[in-house]
Amino acid sequence: MNLPIKPTIKPTPDDLERYRGYLKLLAQMQLSPKLQVKEDASDIVQQVMLTACTDLCQFNGQTERELKAWLTKIALNVIAGRGRHYSRQRRDIAREEPLAMSLEQSSAVLHRSLIGNEPSPSEGAIASEEVERLTDALMQLSEAERTAIVLKHLHGLTLEEIAERLGCSSNSVGGLLNKGLHKLRSYLCK
Repeated sequence: MNLPIKPTIKPTPDDLERYRGYLKLLAQMQLSPKLQVKEDASDIVQQVMLTACTDLCQFNGQTERELKAWLTKIALNVIAGRGRHYSRQRRDIAREEPLAMSLEQSSAVLHRSLIGNEPSPSEGAIASEEVERLTDALMQLSEAERTAIVLKHLHGLTLEEIAERLGCSSNSVGGLLNKGLHKLRSYLCK
């Protein structure tokens, strides 16, 4: 939905709060598994919120979509900065991948899971709405279920790798995935 936030008034820090869940999911999707060991998505979100509140006067948009895009850009910059911080000494330019390309790939995974091949413009708009619905549905899952689904289906980790991350057994991860995907389907079919 592309509704005006407040037609003539800049958004407030309270307006930004409703995007905390979206930003956390974005951080979980964008943080590489190697970086997730060192950084928590909540820390990224906190930095994004701090930056956004500090730079709120620089936001020039009028719609929720523009605000969301602005927050996404800040989040990607924070994640890129954290990635640079941890790879300064072992930096290999040949292995670097632009963060925007990584975001496009993550979005493409979500889009493909929802729609299939190349969408037309109207199908693209519908897919964008579906991605928002998927994001909202993912936010309704427990933290463990959401993390297991993101690590498995967006980062391609094995059950064993996810189990190691979550500090549980592979069977438990399988249960989290099964239960989480079942809930996700029920939320999306409403």
